[in-house]
Amino acid sequence: MARAAMGLLVVAVIAAWGLRGPSAAVGLPTDDPTAASGVALIDRAGVVETMRAVPGIPREGILPGERADQLLVGWLTGDCGPPTTLTVSGPREALVIEVLTEPCHGLGVGRTQAVMLDLDGTVHPGTVRLIVRI
Repeated sequence: MARAAMGLLVVAVIAAWGLRGPSAAVGLPTDDPTAASGVALIDRAGVVETMRAVPGIPREGILPGERADQLLVGWLTGDCGPPTTLTVSGPREALVIEVLTEPCHGLGVGRTQAVMLDLDGTVHPGTVRLIVRI
């Protein structure tokens, strides 16, 4: 019985992390003015090479970057700049980007935060699903 339970646990971990396993780039250098301060990246799909902040993006969503191997990810946040985690998962043809952030508790909402993801290959923005959880 314990052996069967261990087997189910292994299957659950593989399903959650994918065969490549989890990788994370938590935080970015603070001396970089374009660093996505307070944003942690968990790349379960294994496709993200770098992430940087992009100021002045007016709306939430997935947009094409300057190159075919870039995605611009924008989400609505509060003025308090809450800690945020971006999780990228799924196969390249159907990526899911989940943004998990905390509410600001009275400090206002309405600011859009955005990051540019440099990927290891081309991904069409229309095939990417964005989920924002507050």
